[in-house]
Amino acid sequence: MKKLIENNSSYLLILSVILGILFPFLNFFTNYITYLLMFILFITFLKVDFNSVKIYMKKPILIIYIIFINSFLTPILIYLIYSNFNFDYLTLSAIMLLALVPTGVAASAMTDLSNGNTLLAVLLTIITHILAPFLIPLFFFLFFRKVVKLDYLQVFITVLRLIFIPLLLAIPFKKFFKKATDFFSNNSKIITLILVMLLTSSIVSLNSIYIRENPLEVIKYILILYSVFLLFQIFNFFFPFFLDLPDRIAISNSKTFNNISIATVLSLQFLDPKTSLIVALGQIPWPTMLIPLNIMLFFMKKNKKNFKKKNENNI
Repeated sequence: MKKLIENNSSYLLILSVILGILFPFLNFFTNYITYLLMFILFITFLKVDFNSVKIYMKKPILIIYIIFINSFLTPILIYLIYSNFNFDYLTLSAIMLLALVPTGVAASAMTDLSNGNTLLAVLLTIITHILAPFLIPLFFFLFFRKVVKLDYLQVFITVLRLIFIPLLLAIPFKKFFKKATDFFSNNSKIITLILVMLLTSSIVSLNSIYIRENPLEVIKYILILYSVFLLFQIFNFFFPFFLDLPDRIAISNSKTFNNISIATVLSLQFLDPKTSLIVALGQIPWPTMLIPLNIMLFFMKKNKKNFKKKNENNI
């Protein structure tokens, strides 16, 4: 049963959106959304082997280049593209929040499923979470200061609390509570899935009436979000063209499978409820993004075989 649930996590995440639409009373859990997210991150950090990432300490230039693509170049390109479509602030702020949040809990698992460099995905998870409290307020100030007044200091403090409290708790917990750590690590996927489903359902339930009354507009947002996630994937796969394929898969997944949970918390606390709805709808394209990645990999392998075959024929 556990394996069945884990293998069908994508469908369950979509189900959580449907449950949020059907049962508005689930918005009760939004009172505890910050604590749910902190617990999700706590479990994630319990799984991270901080010693294993030392292998990349000898390649600082490479890591800086990858972080530049992931956390700086991609958000800027996304803003330049979507600001030309005359979207309102609510839509554009949701898109930018998704572009700025750190690598998500599932990125390393998705990288493992697609035969990528899992260790690199873990390292990017750590680094992007450390940078997030600084970059999210900075980019929102640069992009939107003429549109909306935001308490940038409070955004910084909120992200800092969301990320660093679980991180600081996880380090001694791993050392002194090994049995509990093993339990959480062995069951992390299913625990995280349940908590993310609860987060998603509660956030969607806040806007359940609007969704039921405006289905066409909701479909429009989902299509926009699919295009956003595809660009995340494409930019971060092709920009580091000189790296090995497993590394490129890890970099692409680290941006595509971002931390939507943090985005939803921030949108609920600092932005409009409709923005939180758009962010929450990102849960629909998010779990399906291995499909376009696998299609890209399939055609790359096919072209490589054809190229090799052509060269052999010429010889």
